[in-house]
Amino acid sequence: MNGQVQRVRDGALELMRSDRWQEWLKVQARFHRYSFYNSMLIYLQRPEATRVAGYRTWQSLGRQVRRGEKGISILAPVPFRKVRDDGEEIGGIWFKTVYVFDVAQTDGDPLPEVIQLLQGDDHLAHYARLIALAQGQGYRLREVEALGANGATNREGAILIKAGLSPNQKVKTLLHELAHQALGHPQEEDGDRAVQELEAESVAYILSEQLGLDSSGYSFGYLAHWSEDPQVLADVLTASGTRIANCAKALLDQVGLAERPVALLEERVNV
Repeated sequence: MNGQVQRVRDGALELMRSDRWQEWLKVQARFHRYSFYNSMLIYLQRPEATRVAGYRTWQSLGRQVRRGEKGISILAPVPFRKVRDDGEEIGGIWFKTVYVFDVAQTDGDPLPEVIQLLQGDDHLAHYARLIALAQGQGYRLREVEALGANGATNREGAILIKAGLSPNQKVKTLLHELAHQALGHPQEEDGDRAVQELEAESVAYILSEQLGLDSSGYSFGYLAHWSEDPQVLADVLTASGTRIANCAKALLDQVGLAERPVALLEERVNV
């Protein structure tokens, strides 16, 4: 099982060294990281927004804001300096209203993605099996429309899955959320979110492969997205390797697949 953790690490690192990763980073650099105040303004005006940028930034990315679209108003800092009557120069910052637009308000070139949603329904039976496992362990599972991520979990034992995903993606997402629960993440009030996501997705990848579902197109991009630094990714997965392997083994026991020969897995994985 530790060998599979190494495969997760190597696969994600290979992606992070690829041209696809570099193109994604270039685009991400164009998007501002907004303050809490501006994030709230965006949410209040367009709660379904996913990626926002100014008019000219969208043009530089090969996309055009559609005619008639209403901008989302936020506050932008503007530094100023002036000379007082006594000759002393002072400076500060004032804020002005500017407008940004969500990607859904634009047309043009597709943005590069490193996380590819899984398609297909050939693992629908596994989804029903995992739902039964989750409910048997006391977790309340619901599919919901308005969910920013593909899945979510909390310390009260609720697991949410985004409605509309393909059955195969639902399998991978539910495995991710079950891993969060098995690893005790909801109870870690001061836990490092990035580490938790890396651990849970690593477990989900191993379990998906044992179910015969190749999730590398999603999982490796997800891992890279949460670290963005190859060395950080390598260090975290090395430090968490034992936890990941033990959690995967425990969940495989619960799903009833622990007896599946690992050799079958190794024939499938190419990273």
